[in-house]
Amino acid sequence: MEYFKRIKLKDGRYCVLRNGREEDGQALWEVFMLTHGQTDWLLSYPEENSMTAEQEAQYLKEKTESADGIEILAELDGRVVGTAGIEPVGKKEKVRHRADFGISVDKAYWGLGIGRALTEACVECAEKAGYVQLELNAVSDNKKAIALYESVGFREYGRNPRGFRSRVSGWQELVYMLLELDGEEGRDAANEDCEGKMELKWEDNFSISAAFEYGAIRISGNREGLLSLASHLMTLAQEAPGSHIHLDEYNSLEENSCEIIIERTE
Repeated sequence: MEYFKRIKLKDGRYCVLRNGREEDGQALWEVFMLTHGQTDWLLSYPEENSMTAEQEAQYLKEKTESADGIEILAELDGRVVGTAGIEPVGKKEKVRHRADFGISVDKAYWGLGIGRALTEACVECAEKAGYVQLELNAVSDNKKAIALYESVGFREYGRNPRGFRSRVSGWQELVYMLLELDGEEGRDAANEDCEGKMELKWEDNFSISAAFEYGAIRISGNREGLLSLASHLMTLAQEAPGSHIHLDEYNSLEENSCEIIIERTE
């Protein structure tokens, strides 16, 4: 599969999302080794990587030629800073409708919106490939990632209290999640969010945060952030009743902000 999209990050920079190609083998190997050493929430440790850069190149070549799988790279300032992909759960008839999703982002670039963009890109590719269900698992302590997946439309369907056995923290509980791509809920609801059907633009270098304090919600922002928010409200006012904007730290707000949902009523 092939994919290409240019997105604007929360800090005003532009990031390219594209399918990995054969010549990206070394870059993919390097970002895998980096990200798997930065967090204890991924499946494997760097030294457990059985792939060489040459094998990664062949893997990317096969993914590009595949009709049901893809590896998407996030490229910023000329370097790969994150990857995400989908692949079939199996080739047997009874499971052909299901795909697995995986993602990792260089920790230096967390909080810019790259994770959300990669996730949504993979959902788009899964739909294009004809999958009915997209699946993932996440360590239960990785609450920010789980919140991101839920905001895109994934829902929890089970847990394994001894899913991982970490060198650092011992037993890690895994949360199993799925996204029904043919359902009326979940994905359709997520499409109403701020990066969905409404075209919302942010001013360069915007900053905006939200906090719930003493029974009140405090929204703070610089000039660019407040101008952007005002523009979004004008856009929402022109939409049909029931439309809403969903802002959180993964798509717009500063880290540790509470979520904001603003809905257009009658």
